[in-house]
Amino acid sequence: MNEVASQYVEYHAKGHFPFGNLTFIHHDMFSGSCKEITTIAAAVELLVLSYDIFDDLEDKDNDEPPWMKDDEKALNIATGFIFAALSGIQSIKVCKRDEIIKKYCKHALIAINGQHVDLTNNVDNESNYIEIMKQKSGTLTALACILGVLAAGQDKDISLIEDYATNIGIAAQIRNDLKDVLRLDRNKSKENFSHIIFVRTSRSNV
Repeated sequence: MNEVASQYVEYHAKGHFPFGNLTFIHHDMFSGSCKEITTIAAAVELLVLSYDIFDDLEDKDNDEPPWMKDDEKALNIATGFIFAALSGIQSIKVCKRDEIIKKYCKHALIAINGQHVDLTNNVDNESNYIEIMKQKSGTLTALACILGVLAAGQDKDISLIEDYATNIGIAAQIRNDLKDVLRLDRNKSKENFSHIIFVRTSRSNV
């Protein structure tokens, strides 16, 4: 199991850990000196990786990742990543440890709900689409930023930080969805709102 999990992490590392980097950036923005910031950033990336695995296995729209060949085994490993991340966070000794754990659990559950709603493939208007993106990518991006601030021992302007971080996550997801629309090998079984708009625009220009 450890060997396969390591392969998943190595593949995930090709993305250069943007969520963990957000944790570091926000820790430094508030002049943090937490010696365990790397553990917190790693926990964030493990959580994101687990959701990437769930998302790919459920949507079946991306055959490239190694976990797409493992099915049930990949589900077990993804679940293990979630608890490994939580275990790492529970081991830290920063003053706001309890708040960090609460934020981790809260945002993890919101992201799971967003993925569940997305699976219904019932995105027929812009507001529904944005709400799903908010719960999925927006929530995880916000978590990465908030944990960096809390690790620095601060809790000032958390709501403001969560708002702009959520919007960054939504924007990133829209960009990814647009890339999926333009992929020639795109799986046709699942559509997102970007695809709907693309099709409508194309038809209107005919």
